[in-house]
Amino acid sequence: MHEYSVATSLLEIALRAAREHGLKKVSSAKVRAGALRAVSTDQLTFWWDLLTKGTPAEGAALEVETVPLRGKCRDCGDEFEVEEMVFRCPRCGSVELATTTGMELLLAEIEGD
Repeated sequence: MHEYSVATSLLEIALRAAREHGLKKVSSAKVRAGALRAVSTDQLTFWWDLLTKGTPAEGAALEVETVPLRGKCRDCGDEFEVEEMVFRCPRCGSVELATTTGMELLLAEIEGD
């Protein structure tokens, strides 16, 4: 149930950004969540809707983009999407990998007036 704390943090960031940019109302927020963060979009939306009540973000739509887990082989340089949590290069079989995407968790954009 870490979506509650994620939603709380996202709301704090969104409201702070709104104040800094002179927005009185937040109408939408876009979140990028890496696959390894295991964020449930339904649960995050549930908590977002509940936590925004009575705030300038009340009624704001929350859009969650799930960023796939991608890696790069340190041996052969191949870049690929990690599937079924198999951390092995599909080209050369190496396990010497660097994660390139899939760990993100950020508020990418807010809109309002």
